Amino acid sequence: MEDATAAFDEALDLLKGAWDSAVENGGDKGALEEERDELATKLSDMTRAEEVIREKISEKQAEQEAKQAEMEEFQEIKGKLEEIIERLGLENEEIQAIKEKIEEECEAIGAENASLAAIIEAAEGKAAERDALNEQKEELDIQKTELQSKIDAAQATNDKLGKKMKKIIKKKKKLELALEIIGSDSD
Repeated sequence: MEDATAAFDEALDLLKGAWDSAVENGGDKGALEEERDELATKLSDMTRAEEVIREKISEKQAEQEAKQAEMEEFQEIKGKLEEIIERLGLENEEIQAIKEKIEEECEAIGAENASLAAIIEAAEGKAAERDALNEQKEELDIQKTELQSKIDAAQATNDKLGKKMKKIIKKKKKLELALEIIGSDSD
């Protein structure tokens, strides 16, 4: 009886030790799952933000292409006007004003190109951050899998010890019954 109790206590201590080791090595399962869920939420938010930024970039690119087409058309018309003016021999303040307006439009397009570059750079930064979050999520999933393996192993050990304990208790009951029968026979 004492051996069975000692074996059970020893098995229980082993189980507790395995559990403590699993928690110590991998952290709290709930905390790991919570952190994984938070990372998944952040990843989802960042993916949506990236989509919005990509849509804005596409819109800006379409606007830029439209302005570029207008500018090319304007340059073509400007060239024709300058030819006509040269043929007519005209040069006055209105022509100078037109040239200045053309130069202002060209500068505005250059500024929009710079803002588009900043948006593209921001999108690339978000993509890098999303990739880092994906890596963290994968690491947490690996840790979770390792912890689950340790828990499963500890549970299997516990099940084996539980079965052994049941057998020992059955044997103990049989021995007690046998001792009771022997004790009653000797009376």
